[in-house]
Amino acid sequence: EDTPKALEEPPGSMGLPVLGETLEWMLDPDFERQRFRKYGRIFTTSLLGRKTVVTMGAEASGQILKEDFDKFTWGGGWPDTFEETRMLISPALHGVALKSFVGTMEALARSHAAMWGTKLHVSLYDEVKARDALLMHIENEVLKVRHS
Repeated sequence: EDTPKALEEPPGSMGLPVLGETLEWMLDPDFERQRFRKYGRIFTTSLLGRKTVVTMGAEASGQILKEDFDKFTWGGGWPDTFEETRMLISPALHGVALKSFVGTMEALARSHAAMWGTKLHVSLYDEVKARDALLMHIENEVLKVRHS
C-alpha cells in the first residue's frame, strides 16, 4: 500500500500553549546550549507562536538542506521582501555583533589565502571542510554576542 509515513519530528519541547518557549529563549543566555545538550544538534521548539526546528552547526543545517528538505514547510520561515530580509540580518552585521567576528573572519581569510599561494592545487574537499569549521565558529560567536 502506498500510504505516506508519519514524519518523525526532531526531539524537543513546545513549552506553554501559545507562548511556547519564547520567554526562556529571550531570557536564558544558555537556551540553545541547554537544548543542544538535551536533544542534540537538531531540535524542535515553539518560538513566537510558531513551531520551529533549530539546527546548531553547519553539519546539522546541511543535513536538513540535503536530506530532509522535503519534510519541512518553509512558508513563513523565509522573509518575503528585501526589507524583511534586511531587518532579520542587520543585527548580526552591525555594532558589537560585527566587531566580535570580523577579526576572526579576516584572520582566517588571510591564512587561507596565504596557504593557497604556496600550493600547486587547492583541494575543494579540504576547503569545504575548512569553510564548515569557519561557519561553526562564526555561529558560536554570534550566539555568544546574542546572549551577552
